Order: sequence, then structure tokens, then C-alpha cells
Amino acid sequence: MRPREVERFVTLAQRPGENDLAEAALQLALLEYPVTRVDDTLGQLQSLVDRASAFMVASAAPNDVLGHLQQLGEFLFDAEGFTGNLSDYDDPRNSFLNDVLSRRTGIPITLSIIYMHVGRRVGLWLEGINFPGHFLVRCKGMLGDVAPNEDLILDPFHGGIVLTERDCSRMLARHGVDAVRFDRALLAPAFKAQILLRMLVNLKRAYARLRSFARARDVADLVLALARAQRHAAGAD
Repeated sequence: MRPREVERFVTLAQRPGENDLAEAALQLALLEYPVTRVDDTLGQLQSLVDRASAFMVASAAPNDVLGHLQQLGEFLFDAEGFTGNLSDYDDPRNSFLNDVLSRRTGIPITLSIIYMHVGRRVGLWLEGINFPGHFLVRCKGMLGDVAPNEDLILDPFHGGIVLTERDCSRMLARHGVDAVRFDRALLAPAFKAQILLRMLVNLKRAYARLRSFARARDVADLVLALARAQRHAAGAD
């Protein structure tokens, strides 16, 4: 990535608020596709939002959280065909939002970013969860609610299914996180910079597995740039 693209990524990562998470994540596609037009992919996302809104207005009652979640799932996973990539999980393309949008498949974190991007814009109060081994999403209710309904934990990699805490505990075991005992603290919200850092770690690991060490170094440089910016913001420099 060129210096100005790195600067743009870091600026978006550090900017307050979560609404530009997808735009920040799209900057990572420039690592693999230097001529990618981020604005074009943002336009595809907006088209997805517009179609989702029309789909849900016709079938979900206002303030019906479960109804909205059901309709969002039907739209993204049934009508639009998004699905978790079980057959080639380690493919680096699963970490690039432009590829996930065009191929309709990805890993938990990229599918969750699309899920949150669309869901927030059709009225759902969504946030990411940096759960060990498998990124998840929390729904806190409808945006604007003074007293949201009980939180729901969702798994966009598996069609947006609702998970119980017991499901989450079992997920830890399935992903081989034996050293970690389930604790509700593992369901703490993940904010933008944390989500982007996890994307970078995933991508670096995928490149290393392919022995694409030059690309892995590029990703490591982005990790360092983000870390420096965070230290500077905290007054550590």
C-alpha cells in the first residue's frame, strides 16, 4: 500500500464511531488489489442496504427486533446467498470485503462486518464481539430504543443464528481454545480498531500459510502503523 493509503486506513481506524468500519476494512483490499476503487465497493454495499431496507419494510413490523433479525438473515443469507467459507477457510480473499461481496462467502469477521453494516442501516443496534476463535455479533435492540430488549448473540458465519452462552462455551471447545474457560467477559464489545487489528492478524496468518512472506510483511507494517497511531493518541509517544 502507498503511504497515503496507509494513512487513510489509520485515520479511519482511529476516527470515533463505528459507521465507517466497512470503509476502513475495505482499505485492506488495496494490499492485494492496488487499483481497487473503494468508492465502487462502498456503492455495492449501499445497494445492498437499499435492497435490504425494501425487503424488510415489506415484512418486519417497527420495533420488532426478532422480526428484523429474521428478515435480515433471510435477505443476506437466503436471498443474497452469503455463506461461511467452510471449504477454503484460509483463503486470503475471505479477508477482503470486495471479494466477500462478489463471491458471497467469507470468514466470520468479514461476514459480520457486512451484517453489521447493513443491519445498522436498517435500524438494528449491532456491535461486534471479539470472541476467541470465531467473531460474533451482538444485537442490543432497535436503534433509538431507550430500553433495548435482552441482548442476542448472533453468528453471521452460520446464517445469523442466535447463540446461547452454552453454545458459546461449546464453540470455544470446538475451536481448540482449551486454555480459555467461558466467561461473559469474552462477550465484551469489540470496537473498530480492535476489529481491524483482528482482520490484520487473520490476513497475516493466511499469507504466512501460503508462504507469501512479502505480503505478510506488508500486513505487519499496517499492524505497526496502527499500533503507533494508538500509542500517539494515548500520549505515549
